[in-house]
Amino acid sequence: MSIAPEVLKKVAWFNDLFLETDIRGVVIWFHGLNGLCRTAANQISSWEVEISARGGLIVYPYINPWSFLCRNDLQFMDRLIPAVYSHYRLSEKVPLVISGQSMGGNAALQYCCYGKFPAARCMVVSPLCDPADFYAASTPSRPSGAAAMHNMFDSEPGGFDSAMTEHSPLLQAGRMPDIPYMFIHSTHDEVIPVKHSDEMVAALRGNGRQVVYRKQKFLGHTAVSLADEIAMTDFISGAWQ
Repeated sequence: MSIAPEVLKKVAWFNDLFLETDIRGVVIWFHGLNGLCRTAANQISSWEVEISARGGLIVYPYINPWSFLCRNDLQFMDRLIPAVYSHYRLSEKVPLVISGQSMGGNAALQYCCYGKFPAARCMVVSPLCDPADFYAASTPSRPSGAAAMHNMFDSEPGGFDSAMTEHSPLLQAGRMPDIPYMFIHSTHDEVIPVKHSDEMVAALRGNGRQVVYRKQKFLGHTAVSLADEIAMTDFISGAWQ
């Protein structure tokens, strides 16, 4: 079932107010744990303003607050993306960039692997790449992480353990599409250790994928520097420039 045009802005946030040119690329941004909805049309970050100026249509889907791309969320995204292209009268040649942070980084990597619509590029910040490792570390010190996994995975076909494998970008690295990737992660990330990106980047490169890896010192979880924001903007808009 398609998503009606009048429903689009009830299920996702768009950067319409900030577009300064024709749409040249579509950028999906998956939020992290408990990201919920953006509450105002002008609720936008500085790097997203620059993406808007370069012709990037940013789509912030309102998926489950856990943001793990369970089957229900995957089906929703496979409905949302064509609805966006149809509503804005975009050619299928307009590139699609998949991005996200934290658990949303997990969702972004998963969508590149399992989604119906091929991504031109993928950019992630502090991504959760190894769910089994995160689950072990989050119980009981960070129970919300474990709760998220049970909420997502207990009802998945094959059960919890099978779903943990299926939803692990690290274990699916060999299936990831051959597109450019960018990872940004801090050595001082207190929520998702930098080893998640270290191991995922190594696995992707081991499978011949092109990866830009910006490893930061001292910054916390999902924090990025000004230099990172510039690099993110250039990488994303590089899909259409």
